[in-house]
Amino acid sequence: IDVGLNVKNIRKKTGLKQKELVKKMNPNPISVNTLSRIETGRSNYSIDLLFRIAAVLNCDVSDFFQVEEKHPLKITIVEGDPKDLIKKMVREEMSKTSK
Repeated sequence: IDVGLNVKNIRKKTGLKQKELVKKMNPNPISVNTLSRIETGRSNYSIDLLFRIAAVLNCDVSDFFQVEEKHPLKITIVEGDPKDLIKKMVREEMSKTSK
């Protein structure tokens, strides 16, 4: 999960520049440099700070923790003994690596 990237994407969707966002964080605005470092993953942040950013962006903090699914999940339903299935999968993987 790239929280900083999610902050950046949500900020951009709202049309705010970094400078505008930090100005709206009253009291105690953060610096543009701090926001930039958060968005690029070069700075730590507190949950309190994320709540303050979310308030300005009019979103929920949980939005910062959403995962963009690049590859859809593939779910296969199988029947049988799980131990046998695991053994079969291990054998198949071993045969791939030994080739």
